[in-house]
Amino acid sequence: IEFNQSTTPKLEESFANESYVGEDLEVRELTLKSLEKALEAEIYPNPWQDNLTVNVFAEKQTQGFIKVIDNIGRVAMQYNVGLLKGGNVYQINGADLENGLYHIQIEVDGNIESYKVLKVE
Repeated sequence: IEFNQSTTPKLEESFANESYVGEDLEVRELTLKSLEKALEAEIYPNPWQDNLTVNVFAEKQTQGFIKVIDNIGRVAMQYNVGLLKGGNVYQINGADLENGLYHIQIEVDGNIESYKVLKVE
């Protein structure tokens, strides 16, 4: 670790299980967290007109929710879905929805992912 004049740490290398003690900073262990998404899903087509396909991958059989949320945060549609282990495909008929930006929010086992989609005529 190298410090500049304002004592902001600059990481040049990762040192596992090593420590550094400075005047204002103590680093005991450096670790990297995985940035993988907790949920895997595909939403298509985007933009969409009438039917939107939501493909959700589940690691085990479980329950979940799929919500269609408009651009100001209102839930336009909500589905309680049963998921089987592996790929699960759902069709959302949005023919009655207004054109605009929506968020498809998927919740499975406490993990939530949101995807932006554009509804057009």
